[in-house]
Amino acid sequence: MSKKSVVVSGMGLGLGMLTNANQIRKEMGITDEQFHALATDAGREHWERLFEGMMVSDENCYEIHQITIGCYKSLDEVIKAGQYDWHDDDITSEHFPITESVQTDIEIFLVHRDKSEDSQKLIDEMSTGDYRPATHEELLALGAQRPELQGKFPIIALGTVVQYNGDRYVLYFKDRILDIFWFDCEWELSCRFAFVRKSLEN
Repeated sequence: MSKKSVVVSGMGLGLGMLTNANQIRKEMGITDEQFHALATDAGREHWERLFEGMMVSDENCYEIHQITIGCYKSLDEVIKAGQYDWHDDDITSEHFPITESVQTDIEIFLVHRDKSEDSQKLIDEMSTGDYRPATHEELLALGAQRPELQGKFPIIALGTVVQYNGDRYVLYFKDRILDIFWFDCEWELSCRFAFVRKSLEN
């Protein structure tokens, strides 16, 4: 009896997956031929990409914060709102301009995987799971609207990369300090990385 239950359960799982996949592919305009290709060797790459995205999601630890962007008129205003103890003089409107003018509520996902990270590799891995790195404007809004986060751990925005003096820099805050650091580095284990889910922007 138990073996039959396992088989029946497996059939139900397979039917549910097929039903969901068929519905989604119709909504996305995928043809019958493209859908049927998933059952062939040619569809293996698509399955691998799907499972890679699921693995990325499972490995990540998310802390989610809702903020509002577009409510600051200048870089000086948003830095002042963050009430930092100190900020780097190279954080200027030339390097980090404020351009958002429409107030929009977004969710910032702080990603922590308890291991050192390479900036570009993390961006590439997160993109398979529907995430993009937060911009400097989103990080600054986070620091201003969630100031308690400033003293917890380093939070980095990899979505705005500024190049000058031969190096690439990104914005981050830590211990109530707003600073810049090299994009091309290996980040320490305690760092959190700010990401935004792309599907939530539509």
